[in-house]
Amino acid sequence: MENNLKELLVFLTPLLFIANLVQSLFYLPAAAKVEGKGSIPRVFYYALLFVFFAAMMFSILTPSLLLMWVAIELTTLVSAPLIAYHSTKDSLEAMWKYLLICSIGIAFALFGTMLVLHAETSGSVRWYMAGFAFVLAGYGTKTGLAPFHTWLPDAHSQAPSLEAALSSGALLNCALLGILRGHQIMIAGGLGEFSGNLLMFFGLLSMFTAAVFIVGQGDYKRLLAYSSVEHVGILALSIGIGGTALFGGEGFIMQRISGDGMVFLEIDGHCKEYSLAAGESIVVDTGYLAAMSDTCSMDIVPVQGGRNVLFGGEGLFHTVITGPGNVWLQSMPISQVAQSLAPFLPSSGEGINIKLGDD
Repeated sequence: MENNLKELLVFLTPLLFIANLVQSLFYLPAAAKVEGKGSIPRVFYYALLFVFFAAMMFSILTPSLLLMWVAIELTTLVSAPLIAYHSTKDSLEAMWKYLLICSIGIAFALFGTMLVLHAETSGSVRWYMAGFAFVLAGYGTKTGLAPFHTWLPDAHSQAPSLEAALSSGALLNCALLGILRGHQIMIAGGLGEFSGNLLMFFGLLSMFTAAVFIVGQGDYKRLLAYSSVEHVGILALSIGIGGTALFGGEGFIMQRISGDGMVFLEIDGHCKEYSLAAGESIVVDTGYLAAMSDTCSMDIVPVQGGRNVLFGGEGLFHTVITGPGNVWLQSMPISQVAQSLAPFLPSSGEGINIKLGDD
């Protein structure tokens, strides 16, 4: 699951950065005409933007937990001046709030990382649990999980739209990757239930908090900031539930059936059964999996190749089922059923007009 998210971020982060860089060529001159000398120098802005991007990419690619912490701390330092780009009282206040809260959070993440590394040498369950709690609180602050999210609405509402978009689309995910790495360590140590329960709790709390503050929110940028809190909560909840929920789409809800008796299943289209040997795998589009034996395992992998992602019509991810066991695939998932019926459904104010037979 960690590798899947890493590959996705390696693809999306440069894409967001390039779009941000191109848009800044138009945004900065227009902002300078309106604000005059109030903004930071343009060369300084671009320098910080490139360092910001490099730090995010390094945090994604490095296998070291400590070097990842260094990179995420660097993103805090270089992105703070970008928040205060407009040099207003509110933007400066948002910058200092961002620096203070995120620096404390990152310090928690460092302390948690050291506890986890100590637990790997001592084998102590308590050190593992304490370490992950600090890692979750620390990187959760950076990624915007409630109740550690208090800096995010102010920072994103005062920062230039370009910086806010890059932070929401890339930076929050880099911190989320740190949480995911900690969760993977907990799973390997047999403590996945503990870390998963914490993730589900803070994920639900973030979704609830965002829902409360979104209602009646008049500032669009603050509205989008709370939307980021909600999305991070959904991802944390999905990670806590399991890997298939993170990228599964229609596979978000899975039902286990066991015992003796007859089961009635709705399978759309044609059903095809495959028998997989031990270690044998089958790759299908997400949503086409109808059922599988409990001896099979399922994983979500990104579609390889940029052209396949953009023009293949298969989305971003594939589902991989590994045997031994049986797999049942459906040829018409619910999305395809709706797409097939759409041409025959009436538009607004029209009745159904289907021609049957000859006149």
